[in-house]
Amino acid sequence: MPKEGFYRQSALLAVDFGSIDCSVKVPGGNGWEREIPAGTAHFLEHLMFQKPGGDISELFSLLGADVDADTSFIGTSFFCSGNDHLEENLQLLLKLVFEPHLTQECIDREREIIFREIQLSEDNLEWISYFHALETIFPGHPLSTDIAGNLEEIGKIDLETLELCYRAFYSPPNMALYICGDIDPFDVAGKIGERVQEQKGVECYPHQPHCRTLPPEGEPLERRRELPVVQPHLTLAFRDRRKGLGGAELLKRELALELLLDILFGPG
Repeated sequence: MPKEGFYRQSALLAVDFGSIDCSVKVPGGNGWEREIPAGTAHFLEHLMFQKPGGDISELFSLLGADVDADTSFIGTSFFCSGNDHLEENLQLLLKLVFEPHLTQECIDREREIIFREIQLSEDNLEWISYFHALETIFPGHPLSTDIAGNLEEIGKIDLETLELCYRAFYSPPNMALYICGDIDPFDVAGKIGERVQEQKGVECYPHQPHCRTLPPEGEPLERRRELPVVQPHLTLAFRDRRKGLGGAELLKRELALELLLDILFGPG
């Protein structure tokens, strides 16, 4: 997205692999589908930063750039931003996602880090309430599971699972790259095109659309949980019955709902 006069340049590489993708289809024969532990997408996001020379974040820092990543219910995003060195930053961003360094040592180290993340979230009342609300309106669905997974599921994630998911999801047809700043889109596309073409030759599973379905809507439910806190916490959740929205129509719907909720309950 060209933004003439903008001093900062940002890039986001999105992978269509999120926490609700709890199975992977593997080709071969008639094909087969394998269940994967909750939290696998988030675990893989953590590991992508690990390279043979250490954490790739340090290379971004040497260029004066920021780098971060995030896993949501439906995708994983890798983000970098800087005032200059756009080409170098983009090459590092592609290296981040296209050159995994998955080793047992890295897995064991990151598992402990994620264990601590999950334990910290168990003290966050709003986080707990949020997922209890999701469990109420989407019972038994991956949407009601913490994006990072839980201690039991994280313990099941091994090297084979991570390599399987990388080959299934981390391929160019399953990705999108967004760049914003004072740039020439055609020039940028030409500079990164060769690197992307190289990746297309890497062995990976043919991309297959995800099967993402929601459970049928049930009767209104009330869920309670007692915790040693001073101030009670109430969460209200409802399902939007409109389906099949996308693009500008979906954005307009989300903004309208946010405005309505701010009017009814106040911002925040």
